[in-house]
Amino acid sequence: MKTIVILGGGFTGLSLANELKDKYKIILIDKNEEVGGMCQSFKWNDIPLDLGPHKIFSIIPGIMDKFREICPDMLEHEKKNSIHLKGKNFDFPLKITQFAFKMNPYHTFRLGIDFLKAQLKNNKEARTYEEYLKQGFGKYGYNLIFRDYAPKLWGEPTDLSEEIARRRIPVPDLKGLLGLSKEAKKKVSAEKFLYPLKGIGEICDNLKNNLKGKVTIITEAKINQIIVNDNQIKKIILKDSVLNPDFVVSTIPLHELIESLNPAKIIINEANRLKYKHLFVSFLLLNKEKAMEDHWRFFPEKDICFNRVAEYKNFNPNVFPSDKTIISAEVTFESEEDLDAVQNRIIHHLKKIGLIKPRELLDYTQKVLKNVYPIYDLTFRHRLKIIYHHLDQINNLITIGRAGCFNYNNMDHCLDMALTAKDFIDSGKNKKEWVEIRKRFDEYKIID
Repeated sequence: MKTIVILGGGFTGLSLANELKDKYKIILIDKNEEVGGMCQSFKWNDIPLDLGPHKIFSIIPGIMDKFREICPDMLEHEKKNSIHLKGKNFDFPLKITQFAFKMNPYHTFRLGIDFLKAQLKNNKEARTYEEYLKQGFGKYGYNLIFRDYAPKLWGEPTDLSEEIARRRIPVPDLKGLLGLSKEAKKKVSAEKFLYPLKGIGEICDNLKNNLKGKVTIITEAKINQIIVNDNQIKKIILKDSVLNPDFVVSTIPLHELIESLNPAKIIINEANRLKYKHLFVSFLLLNKEKAMEDHWRFFPEKDICFNRVAEYKNFNPNVFPSDKTIISAEVTFESEEDLDAVQNRIIHHLKKIGLIKPRELLDYTQKVLKNVYPIYDLTFRHRLKIIYHHLDQINNLITIGRAGCFNYNNMDHCLDMALTAKDFIDSGKNKKEWVEIRKRFDEYKIID
C-alpha cells in the first residue's frame, strides 16, 4: 500500500486525509498540539467560539454536498452583514435606495459623478489595488470605501497587486456593489449559509473522528529535513522519527516547506520574502441581550482600528444565556505589537461607535493567529514563480491549501483543493499535469 505523508493538519490536510484514508497508508503531521488550524472552536465562559466568523457556503459544484456529508447537523442562516461608513451602517451588498436615503447627498453625488468619469476614461490595464478600484468605482468611491481598508488588512494600496482587489472584492465596479448588476450581485454575497451546531470546529472534530484507526496523526512534529534524491522525496526527518513516503502533500506555509528542503539560498530568500499579516482577535463578553443584528460588520475607515466585528450569538443563540452576548473584533498586524494597547484601542473604538456602552463589558479574552493573510504585493507572483519552479522538479510532491499555495482561500476553496489533490493522486497523472490542474486555484474568488 502506497504511503502518503500530509504536512499540516488544518482543514485542508484533514479533508485530504479523510478522502484518502481507505485506499492508502496516510501519515499526517502537524507542528501544533492540536490539528484543525484556523478551523477550530474553543470554549470561553462555557460558550463555543470560533477563531473569527466562519460560514459554510460555496458556488463550487459538489462542495456543499461534501460539507453536509462531513457535518450533517448544521443550522441554516439568512446572512446579514453590513458596512460602517460615515457613522452609519449599510446593508452589504449596498442597496441603492438605502445608500441614497442614509448617506449625505453630497457623497452620493460625488460617488455618481466620479464613477461616470471613470467609465469614460480609456484606462490602461490596472497594475495595483488602487488603480483597479479607481477604474471600477471612481476616485471618490475608491477613497470612500476601499482606500483606507487596504492598510488595515494588507498594506499600502499602491504597493499591492491588483490581484488582491480582483479576488477579494468580488464586484468589479460600483454597479455590482449597489446590486444593480444581477450577475455581480449573485457572485458578491451568499444569501444563505450553513453553520455547525457546535461551532466551526465541529467540522474538523468530525474529520478527526473519521480518521481514528485509519490515519496516523503526529502532532508537535518538527521537520528537521526533507531528503530529495533523483527528483523524489525519499525521507522526512522528524525530531523523533524518519518517514519514508511514496508521495507528499504539503499544506504548510511555503517558506517552512522550502526551509526543510534546504535548496539554493536564492530559493530560501524568495520564500522568506513572501509576506503575511497576523491576526489579533479580541472576544468581548457583554452584559446585554444583543449588540447588533448582523452576523458580521465591516469597518473600512481608518479612524476605527478593527476591520470586522462579529456577533457569535447570531450564529447559534441556543448556546448563549438570554441576557449575555459575545462579539469579536479583528485587527491585523505584520510585526510585533503591544497587544495590550491594541486591546485598549478596540474597547475605546467599540464604545466610540456605540456597540459597547459603559458598564456593559464584563470580560474579554484574546487569540493571536500567525500568517493568516497572504500579502499580494507587486512582487509576490515573481517570487511564487521562482519557488514553484524549484518545487515542480520534485515529482512526488504537491502543495495545496491557503498556506501551501499562498492563496487567499475560504473553507470551500480548501475543500475543493483537497478533492482535486485526491483525484490527482488516484489518477496517477504526472507532475506536469498537476501544474496545469492547479492553475484553477488562481481563479477562486471570495464570496462574502
